[in-house]
Amino acid sequence: SSGINAEYGAWGCQAMSADVPSLSDLFPVQDIVYLCPDSENVISELDESKVYVIGGFTNQGENGVKRAGGYSHARLPVEEGDNIGMVEMFQIIMHCREIGNMEEAVKFVFHPPRSK
Repeated sequence: SSGINAEYGAWGCQAMSADVPSLSDLFPVQDIVYLCPDSENVISELDESKVYVIGGFTNQGENGVKRAGGYSHARLPVEEGDNIGMVEMFQIIMHCREIGNMEEAVKFVFHPPRSK
């Protein structure tokens, strides 16, 4: 069964759990790409047939990438010193979809145009 289940503990607090389908239940495994800063795969453009996952697993170096569960993984083309969080990743992806250029989207997020 799918949905949210609630239980009340000793102090009357409600504990909730949800039956959430796995990504592989929703999309073909070959179409799922985890975005992580440790991947050696740098994407230069978005593939509209792929499902990009932000924040799917933690930054664990090479071992973290190996724990992607057999899914594809990639990183955005940001410079090594740039601090990129989930918000910035989302902004880059959305801007890239808007303008169709990954490199320009990265520049826009990290060095936005100044208003005159």
